[in-house]
Amino acid sequence: MIATGGACGLSVAFGAPVGGALFAYEISSPNTFWTFSMLWRVFVSTSCATFTLAILTSLFDDSPLSFSDSGAVKFGKLIDTDENTMLDLPAAIILGVVIGLLGALFIHVNVWVNI
Repeated sequence: MIATGGACGLSVAFGAPVGGALFAYEISSPNTFWTFSMLWRVFVSTSCATFTLAILTSLFDDSPLSFSDSGAVKFGKLIDTDENTMLDLPAAIILGVVIGLLGALFIHVNVWVNI
């Protein structure tokens, strides 16, 4: 029941009932009580939770029966006013080189510590 509740919370937050069911299976995988029918029950509960959020959100926004956006976690709207220019390319290259070097340093330190 706790895994199903966590799965429902995850599926409501991101609008992904299948992801929530797989999350519940993953956090409970060492247990031997998981069966295929239990996975279906968790999936039905995550679907119901996501559907309930979609209904409540559409009623709150005064647009009933509009289920186009069901996730609770919103990262804002994409506004396509700024276009990329050629000045962004050097910054992306510098960022890629710095992150690559930091990754190589991390691997080197990790190997050195494990030896």
